[in-house]
Amino acid sequence: MTAKEMFEELEYEYEWNEANQICVFNIDSNEWLWFYLERKTFEYGEEISMELLKAINKQVEELGWNE
Repeated sequence: MTAKEMFEELEYEYEWNEANQICVFNIDSNEWLWFYLERKTFEYGEEISMELLKAINKQVEELGWNE
């Protein structure tokens, strides 16, 4: 399963924008994540569930940031 699929299973929308950033958000809970590809960082503003952390880790792996 890909990170995108994992986020979508958790009811998050997944968008890759023109600024080479990935935005993952849940409108109902007003939670969001930003993956800044050039800086290899991500930003999140809430507590992280174990399922969400797994999806984040999968995204980091797919981007090759853990190498």
